Amino acid sequence: MTPLTRRLAAGVAACSVACGAHARVTPIEAPERLSAWLARQPHLTAVDLLGLSWQSSAEVRVQTAQRQALVQALKPHWPALAEQMAQLPATGRVLLPKPDARWMQVNPAADPLLQPGDSVRVATASEWVAVVQPSGLLCLVAYQPDVAVADYLTACGTDPSAERAWLVQPDGRVFQPALQRWNEGQQTPPAPGAWIWAPGQDTEAAESVSADLARFLATQGPAPGAADRLVLQRRYLDKLSRADQWRDLPAITNDWGVIGLWQTPTARFDKTGSAALTFSAISPYNNLTASLQPFEGLSVAFRYTGVTNQPYGPANAKGDQTYKDKSADLKLRLLKETAWLPQVALGWRDILGTGIFSGEYVVANKRFGGLDFSLGLGFGYLGARGDVSNPLGLVSDRFKVRPAAGSDGTGKFTPKAYFRGPAAVFGGVQYHLPWDNWVIKAEYEGNDFQHEAFGQRLRSRSGVNLGVVWRARPWLDLSLAVERGYKAMFALSAHTQLDGMSTPKVLDAPAPPVSARRPPQGGDPARTARDIQSLTGLQIDAIERQDRRWTAVATNPFLGYATPVVERAITTLHRDAPPDVDELAVRFDQRSQALGEVVVQRDPWAQSKTQLLPPSQRPDRLKTTEARTSPAGAERAYVADASAFSYGVGLSYRQNLGGPDAFVLYQLAVDARAEWRPRADTWLAGIYRVGLLDNYDQFKFTAPSELPRVRTYLREYSVTSRTSIPNLQLTHMGTLGNSNHYYLAYAGLLESMFAGAGLEYMYRPLNSRVAIGVDANTVQQRSFEQKFSLRDYRVKTGHVTAYWDTGLSDVLATVSVGQYLAGDRGTTVDLSRAFNNGVTVGVYATKTNVSAAQFGEGSFDKGVYLRIPFDAMLPKSGPSSALIVYNPLIRDGGAKLARRYNLYELTGLRDRRTMTTGAASAP
Repeated sequence: MTPLTRRLAAGVAACSVACGAHARVTPIEAPERLSAWLARQPHLTAVDLLGLSWQSSAEVRVQTAQRQALVQALKPHWPALAEQMAQLPATGRVLLPKPDARWMQVNPAADPLLQPGDSVRVATASEWVAVVQPSGLLCLVAYQPDVAVADYLTACGTDPSAERAWLVQPDGRVFQPALQRWNEGQQTPPAPGAWIWAPGQDTEAAESVSADLARFLATQGPAPGAADRLVLQRRYLDKLSRADQWRDLPAITNDWGVIGLWQTPTARFDKTGSAALTFSAISPYNNLTASLQPFEGLSVAFRYTGVTNQPYGPANAKGDQTYKDKSADLKLRLLKETAWLPQVALGWRDILGTGIFSGEYVVANKRFGGLDFSLGLGFGYLGARGDVSNPLGLVSDRFKVRPAAGSDGTGKFTPKAYFRGPAAVFGGVQYHLPWDNWVIKAEYEGNDFQHEAFGQRLRSRSGVNLGVVWRARPWLDLSLAVERGYKAMFALSAHTQLDGMSTPKVLDAPAPPVSARRPPQGGDPARTARDIQSLTGLQIDAIERQDRRWTAVATNPFLGYATPVVERAITTLHRDAPPDVDELAVRFDQRSQALGEVVVQRDPWAQSKTQLLPPSQRPDRLKTTEARTSPAGAERAYVADASAFSYGVGLSYRQNLGGPDAFVLYQLAVDARAEWRPRADTWLAGIYRVGLLDNYDQFKFTAPSELPRVRTYLREYSVTSRTSIPNLQLTHMGTLGNSNHYYLAYAGLLESMFAGAGLEYMYRPLNSRVAIGVDANTVQQRSFEQKFSLRDYRVKTGHVTAYWDTGLSDVLATVSVGQYLAGDRGTTVDLSRAFNNGVTVGVYATKTNVSAAQFGEGSFDKGVYLRIPFDAMLPKSGPSSALIVYNPLIRDGGAKLARRYNLYELTGLRDRRTMTTGAASAP
């Protein structure tokens, strides 16, 4: 008998005493719902249900292949573990959303239909948690409630260098808790029967291998279960730390609205997709900052700083505004924290503003449980104390002197000033108190406040700042600190996860129930079309029958979340389609041009809506394919009455931020919209606007300009008339050759400031990452009243635009080259990141052949925007979205024609992400 065999035999003998009988397996002999099976098992307890396994015979073959792939991946790193995993069975277990009979009866799509050959395995209550060893053998640790994962690993002598573990709960859910004090975070404690796997830090195995191992263990049911023969030893916990004592590191904004202490930044970042709006006040400065984290390790912030003891600058401004400085920040992570290395970040403050608060820094952070220490070196405003010689001076003497703020132009990148001049050390500590909602922060900053803007020398008794933060709500932080040794600072920060925004659609009409069986006869197609329209908002132009396919033709679609809209339409089609129809489809036509269609096989789709299917039998997710054009022989079961005229009334809101007249200038108006369609591909549309409420009586300032005034007449266009016609145009849309080539022709009052005519062409293959567009326009400036009269200024404008879905973190890159409204020529670059719920963060910049001096304050056109679908915010589905644009200054250079219709939006359903954008998943 080999040593390994002796160890296995000893383990089996020990487990026969300690573990007892583990499971009862019931073969299924006739089709039956799992909820019905559970209802006949009154003796089952909640603990038993935690380890309930539906073992589908249909999944055994698939899981066998997965096991083989896992074994091959494990062999180079843990050959003994690979050998043992090869001996475990492919159980066919399918994870259940919730093993509760009544809940499954209410949610039939989560209630599997058990088939002959399947089995149901119920594990008895376990008293052990199994730690998987690299040898493949198991260390059983006696279960204790609410104990942290790390304690189970310590009991088994697992490699203490492991940074993370894979925790597989008895119900099959997989978690990845942190194990070290420097990366600790909130975690779920192991349940009885859980598996734990924690490879050492020095292993070269990819995380994906451990993740595959965890998924395979999830198919085994509660531990040790089928792996009884692998039990090597039993242990009891001699260290007990509560799992709820392991907490996330709070990411809290500083006075400047970025993650940091008080005046100083740290190397920490918030979660990807986070956003915060922070207001702080410490005389004489008030900061209002919007910060965004579009990517891991990259954050940006945009800020208005009010200098309360200084008036707004322009001499011809009539308002009583205090000085408002606009600025932007950028922070990049250079090094991610490890057990021995700190996290390091590089950052810029006021990178594009006037430069009066500009500064750069490099900072490092190291965490020890609730304590997080930071140490950095600041330049410019952050290093104004100047108590350290610039270390870059060893490279070149140029780094020893910093140009004066604004001397190299405002609103543009000034790399010749970055990391120059004297420097100062800064640092501090953040401590998460034992009470979850309280944090204290202390720092030593690098500014002495003797070199402030406008020649100010502010009093500062100390460079040490100390204060407390109270997380009053999960989304709201209140901060109070003493800074400069005597000044009180107050801050309020509201934060959210943009990628987590989601609202249940409680105001949507309920969709008809789905039956797994086809109806004995078809329903009324006219009723089908009416119900689809009321359930989805789609305009159904026709319902067609072609062979064994039923198609609803939706015209002029603009969708929010497309998948639930299409699902509701297909549900209605399934209810009413004749019994011999095998395929159900929804086709989308934009102004009579086919964009694409979604087709499902009727029976598999209906099964997926009425029972929980094994993964291998689930239909593919909905996707858009090229639309079939209606053949001459297609039977039209329903044709809508053509209506040539439509209209509507709604509210509109406009605002301008940060001007000399008032911080916010706004207008609330009523928009009456109307559209007349002489043909399906041609329409005349317009908007008549009546102002309701505004503060434009304060709008006195017209910005200076050395270019043709194409945008700086904003005040004149805003205040001249309470009624206006922002848009009135005739538009025609068509295709060239095939559906990949689209064109648009238009003429009329194209926007509030310009009228004219133009053409646009776009090449956009279905689901392609690339699209190309060209537009050419000849326009004339409109009168300030925005009616039908025109001013003398005329210009030709147009661009060639490339759209590229990079496939990297859902980034869309748009590059546009051409001539702008002021006659200047150049390039606009737009980079945007769209999260899965449709929330989009973007930044754009335009550089033309106009010099910075001609352009004026700001040097070049730039801005940032945030687009939030109403589907993410409102309890009722809809296609609209809220657009928030931060454009620091409105100037005439780089100004594009703001056309109401463009082909990229009109053909939006051809985007490859159309059917994947949807409601955020629950955390």
